[in-house]
Amino acid sequence: MFCTGLAIGFVVCFLIQEKLWADARPSSTVGFKEWLTAALAGAALVVSLSALSFNRKKSRQDMFLSIHNSLISLDIQNGRRLLFNKINSPEDPSELLSSDPRAYDQINRALAMYDVLGLYVKRKYVDKSWVMDEWGSGLAKARVPALLFMAHREAIGVPSKWKNFDALSLEAKLAYRQPEDS
Repeated sequence: MFCTGLAIGFVVCFLIQEKLWADARPSSTVGFKEWLTAALAGAALVVSLSALSFNRKKSRQDMFLSIHNSLISLDIQNGRRLLFNKINSPEDPSELLSSDPRAYDQINRALAMYDVLGLYVKRKYVDKSWVMDEWGSGLAKARVPALLFMAHREAIGVPSKWKNFDALSLEAKLAYRQPEDS
């Protein structure tokens, strides 16, 4: 990496000498100090850009691990399990709210976490391919019962668009070939 920076520095120094300052300078030769200064500046630039790139990737990895840990927490797992097992028809969310409000709330929380995951993908806080590799099939499986759940919430006056989940789960459904009415 440092060698690349040195090379860039030499090239920059050469271009400056040949193109920009050729007419303005009394001598067309550049001394060792100027070459060394430009080479070190180029090396510093390359090292800085490399560090920036590394830190951005590391930040995205950390963000992915953070949301992943949230999604595998027991209450969120249970919410997804309830979604898959309890929401199979348009009437199921209403019946679940009446019979087991805690389970209803767990489903709501699980879907809200999926929406946050979709937001992270949309804003490129996490890599979409990582999310699809790890969570794609679950997102695809959750889509149909989640739409039933969301429709129920809308019907009782609680708007829950969860647009980020909706977009991500649609993409996952298409990638994993989940039928819309399964």
